[in-house]
Amino acid sequence: MGTGPSARASVPHPGPPFTVDIATDGPVAHVRIAGPVDVSTAVQLSRRLLAASAGGTLPLTVDLTNVSYLASAGIRALYQVRQQLSAHRQNLRLLAVPGSSVALVLDQAHLSHLSPIAQKRGDGSAH
Repeated sequence: MGTGPSARASVPHPGPPFTVDIATDGPVAHVRIAGPVDVSTAVQLSRRLLAASAGGTLPLTVDLTNVSYLASAGIRALYQVRQQLSAHRQNLRLLAVPGSSVALVLDQAHLSHLSPIAQKRGDGSAH
């Protein structure tokens, strides 16, 4: 086995496998994501979010509290979905645990997000 860059092995991400659970509550789609969101899952994420929001015509709430890893490919997918929703004058609401690695990545990417606790109380304050 070599030791150079071509010998790199794929390292699995700890935590649950990637899953997408979709529910609707009237005119709002709710999606709960779990597991790693990276280059191997980002396309599926984007497709599922767009399907849940009927191509961006329904407002969308995405719960990222069970995401174990959020890579740049996942950020790109979220930006693409937000752009599609914006084209239809709909909102993308992201939920993340304050101080988590996912919340920090969202902050760095300038994607506003709410605490799941604030969401349950109806508090509209975003980070």
